[in-house]
Amino acid sequence: MLIHSRGEWSRDAHLAETKFSKISQKCIDWSKIDKSEYLSAMERSPVNQLEIQELLRHNLTDQIEDREVYMKGIQASYQYEDMDDYDVHTL
Repeated sequence: MLIHSRGEWSRDAHLAETKFSKISQKCIDWSKIDKSEYLSAMERSPVNQLEIQELLRHNLTDQIEDREVYMKGIQASYQYEDMDDYDVHTL
């Protein structure tokens, strides 16, 4: 689940991550990525993509079938969007 640099969900980015997961047998563990670090890297990515690529690469996991990793990714996306009141475990 990638978030567009304007803070809006990017369906294309999510589809790209899904395709990447199937090919590489890895996915991004979003629960390990700090919000401010991620948003800063996204702001600079039009000029230099290396920072965002390295941030994501260092947080890859092979647990692509793990429901908890997926749910933590959704929870992290809520936090990136300042929607901390939502908890995926109670929805």
